[in-house]
Amino acid sequence: MGHDVDARERPKGRSLASTWSDEISKYFELHLQRSLRARRRLPSFEPVVQRMIVFGIDPGSSKGAVAWVSGNGSASVFDLPLVDRALDPHSLSEILGSAPSSPAAVFVERVGAFPGQGIASAFRFGQATGAIHACVQLCGLRLDLATPSKWKRHYGLGPDKEKARALAIRRYPGLALELARKKDADRAEALLIAEYGLVSIACAASA
Repeated sequence: MGHDVDARERPKGRSLASTWSDEISKYFELHLQRSLRARRRLPSFEPVVQRMIVFGIDPGSSKGAVAWVSGNGSASVFDLPLVDRALDPHSLSEILGSAPSSPAAVFVERVGAFPGQGIASAFRFGQATGAIHACVQLCGLRLDLATPSKWKRHYGLGPDKEKARALAIRRYPGLALELARKKDADRAEALLIAEYGLVSIACAASA
């Protein structure tokens, strides 16, 4: 089941779209300040970013989550669809087709086996991750991989999932109920991965 948030659920005083415009502009400034090829942002690209949608997936064999975010601030989060602890590709393809417009990309967290993880568990995890990659590509969507070190560094995060959940709640207050439990950390990370993907594509296109 998915959970959506739009500008109407934003706290009063500031629209979600204008807040996201500020966020995107902030990332543009940071990116372009580090670039030797440009000294200013490209405001003409911002309307394109506001219409852009990117998915993020935090994979897992017994858990996981899927989320999409839009440059206008809209967002939705889903639990990774599993049947008998295996990915349900039909349901995942439906989720990937549920966004208001065709997504620019799907960013999947790139992780390997965890320390101390059993052989059977590691095999299921690898199987689930491979199935996710195949499903995304069979849907005709762009697949990007994001290592935890890269996307977490983008937010100044470490391995603490609770900090990631707290950050996602601050950035997506309309989804606070869906992120309220400690076990909702996967949902939070999927949202942050999706946002990281959106900003990465926007900054690359503006360079």
